[in-house]
Order: sequence, then structure tokens, then C-alpha cells
Amino acid sequence: MMVGGAERDVRQTRVLEALRSSRSAKLAGIYHAAIETLAVAPVSGFELARVSVICHCVRELMNGVPSAMSGIDIPRPDPNSDALKNRLPDLLKKVDLAVDDDQESVPVPNKAAKTLDELIKSVAQEQGRNRRLAIAFITDGSDDKHPAIRQWMSAQRFFARWTHLDRKEDGDRDAPTDVVILANLRIVEDVIETRAGLFFANLDAIEDILAAANAADAGGEA
Repeated sequence: MMVGGAERDVRQTRVLEALRSSRSAKLAGIYHAAIETLAVAPVSGFELARVSVICHCVRELMNGVPSAMSGIDIPRPDPNSDALKNRLPDLLKKVDLAVDDDQESVPVPNKAAKTLDELIKSVAQEQGRNRRLAIAFITDGSDDKHPAIRQWMSAQRFFARWTHLDRKEDGDRDAPTDVVILANLRIVEDVIETRAGLFFANLDAIEDILAAANAADAGGEA
């Protein structure tokens, strides 16, 4: 199969198998969808939509793979920032804020102010959560300055940025090329492949322990 003008390499096959073996068919399917879409040349006029599909898949992969392959669980804020943002229009639609350029502050209803406060805290928690997940997943929490963490976070921002088609700041910018997408995807693949080695080592150790326990039980019953 062709990916970015070249056949899928052995590394990508290993990554796909690692995701399948981590008991996460959903993540394996998401990764497969991303590389399958990359393998197909874009239809003229649909380039940005194709990029959005690929980036959405990889963003979901990056969000889910730390827990799937390491058991790390850092809960999301509840309610999250999207839910809080969606509340604001209803809280403010009947209020005349009377915004003036010369005003240093503008009074808002108490409920809206509380929601804004929750929103600010939720965004901070979500941003911190992504970094804590990366640190725990990549280095087991042992090195928060590791270069791979910076690369992972940069790739995560890249894929999140190009997931959404309605962001005005990107409206006049050219979509990233397959070369750029593949370079960011490679960062994700390398981390997964490295982590897969640890995952399989732990899985083998557990299976050895279970086998030894089963043998001991069988011997006791004899």
C-alpha cells in the first residue's frame, strides 16, 4: 500500500500490530484509517477535508493511546471546556454588556462570571493533563524535560489545529503537505513503537506469572 508516495514501511506495520495487540481495536482502526487516507491522493478541491480527517484520526489516537498501552488514567475535567463554552451564549444573550473601549471592566451576571471562571480553570487543567499524560507515557514520569515530550506535544498541537475546518485563523492558509503530516505522524509512531516494547515485556511477565500459578495449582491438585 502507498503512504505519502511510498509503500507502507515495516515500522508502520509494527505500530498497527502493537495497537491491535494492546487490546484496543478502536485505536488500531483509527490509525489504520489515517494511513489509509494518506495513501489515497486527494481529490481536487477536497484537500483540506482530507487533511482534517487524517488529523482527527491521529489526534484521537494520541488522546487514547497512553491509557491503552500503559494503564495511565488522568481524568478529564468535568464539565470540560467545550461544554462550558457552549453554556455562555445562553447565559449572556439577554444581557446588554454595553462594552466601551474606555471601560476597564464590564459587569456580567453572576452565573456567567462563575462559568467563565470554570472555563479558565478547565482549559488550564486540560492543557496540563495533556502534558502530564505525555510525561507519564513517554518517560513513566521520570523526566519532564525529555526532548520526546516536546516533540509529542508539538505534534499534538499540529493535529488538533488541522482537525477543525472552521478556525478562522487558518482559513487563508494552505493545508499541510503529506510530507509535513508524515513527519508529525512519525513522532507519534516512534513513541508507540518504543512503548510497545515495554508493553509486550510486561505482558510476557504477567503471562509467565499466570502460567507458573496455574502449574502450581495443578501440582497441588495432583
